[in-house]
Amino acid sequence: ISYPLQAEPIYIKEYDSSTHYFELAVENAVHKTVLPAFTQETYKNISLGNIGYNRYLLNNFAEAEPLLLIDYSNAISINDSGLAAGAAIPLADIYLSKRKMEIADSLLNIARECVAVAAQNYRLEQLFAVRSKYYEVLGDNKKAIFYKDSAMKAMSYNDSIFNGLLVLRAQQKSDLEKLLK
Repeated sequence: ISYPLQAEPIYIKEYDSSTHYFELAVENAVHKTVLPAFTQETYKNISLGNIGYNRYLLNNFAEAEPLLLIDYSNAISINDSGLAAGAAIPLADIYLSKRKMEIADSLLNIARECVAVAAQNYRLEQLFAVRSKYYEVLGDNKKAIFYKDSAMKAMSYNDSIFNGLLVLRAQQKSDLEKLLK
C-alpha cells in the first residue's frame, strides 16, 4: 500500500485536488490494518498537516492552525526534524498574523534548528520570508530587509538546484534515446 506524503497538485496550486488525495491518505491510514498502529497514526497526522498547509496557503488560518499543530506534535513525537520544520514555519506565520510574537519567534527558532538537523536547506526560503515578516511587524526594518534578502538568495539557490535537475533529466532522457537506437 502506498500513501502519498506529498501530493504534486499542491505545488501547482491545485489545493482542492491535493486536499482530496490527502483526505484519502487520512482515510486509508485510519481504516487499513496492514500497517502498524504507529505508522497509521503517523501517516494520518502527516496527511492532516498537508491539508492544514493547503488551508494555510489559502489564508484560511483558522482551519490550518489545528491541523498544523497535529502535524507539528506528531513530528516532535517521532523526532522528525524536517517534518517539524515544515509545520513550524507556517504555524509561526499564523501566530505572527495574530501578533503572538513570542510564540512565532519560538517556532521560527525551532524551525531553524530543525532545518539544520534535517539538512533541508530548501526550507530556508520560507523560513527567512516569515522571519522577515516577524521583524517587519516589530518595526525592525533593517533585520526585515536582511531576512528578505536571505529569502531571495535561498529562492535563487533553490531555483538553480531545480534547473540543474531539469537539465540532468533532459540529458538522461537524451542518453537513453541514444542507447535505444
